[in-house]
Amino acid sequence: MMLKKYNYSDTYYDGLLTGWNEVSYPIISKFVQSNIAKYQPETVLDLGCGNGIYFDLFNKKSNKIYGVDASEQSIILCKKKSYKEVELADATNLPFTNDFFDFVFTSEVLEHVDLYLNMIKEIYRVLKPNGVLILTTTCYSTAVFELFKMYKGSVFGFFKELCFYVCGFFSINKRNVFVRKWCFISLGGHYHGFMPNQLKKEIEKQGMKVIKKKTFYVIPPIPFFIPKNLTKSALSKQKKHSVIKRIIMLFISFLMFLVNLVLRIFRIWRNNVYIVAQKVDKV
Repeated sequence: MMLKKYNYSDTYYDGLLTGWNEVSYPIISKFVQSNIAKYQPETVLDLGCGNGIYFDLFNKKSNKIYGVDASEQSIILCKKKSYKEVELADATNLPFTNDFFDFVFTSEVLEHVDLYLNMIKEIYRVLKPNGVLILTTTCYSTAVFELFKMYKGSVFGFFKELCFYVCGFFSINKRNVFVRKWCFISLGGHYHGFMPNQLKKEIEKQGMKVIKKKTFYVIPPIPFFIPKNLTKSALSKQKKHSVIKRIIMLFISFLMFLVNLVLRIFRIWRNNVYIVAQKVDKV
């Protein structure tokens, strides 16, 4: 499926990116801090730096911080924060010499890059020997929720799309088609949704050893505000709900909470993957 390049406008930075950063930063920043403390890199690249939200974490421990992004708006936002070493660049063609960085950090960027394997190759190229990659990206499993949000056709058509989504777990091509159809616009330019084990193998094929692979979730399958608002409405004295309706609303709210809890405890729901990899010589 051929798609136009996504327009990362002010709307994206004020809307999607801001909302994502608010919920993801407390989690992903812990990954960053633990690895900076462990590896103590001197030169760091924030690949797909967005609005520069992670720069301050690197500044505390590293001597030289660089940022690149494919969006002009991103570079403008970073420079407003006095981050000087930022420039416009394509993730598949980085403007740095070989073996330049001790540490490359890229968070929720890979899924936005059509030729993502070329991005991984570039990361390998610019990393120093034994240099470290910290990467987070979106798992394919979450793409189905965009179908639930966006679909407006017949019931038959919905189940046809749902079957296609299931087939995506067994076929990279179907996976990409589904993500580009249902996530490209709603999630701000997603080309891919990844299977964690598949991504691990692809990174290792490029000459990096995956030290750690961990799935995590930022947004629960049922957003917290839904059961919260439902409970608030059921208990409201101002709204004229019958007793039976209030009981049903509270019961549904409890079920939503229970679903989130079970999926979290048994690690069934994970919408992102976190990978730490180290550059080694290719065999």
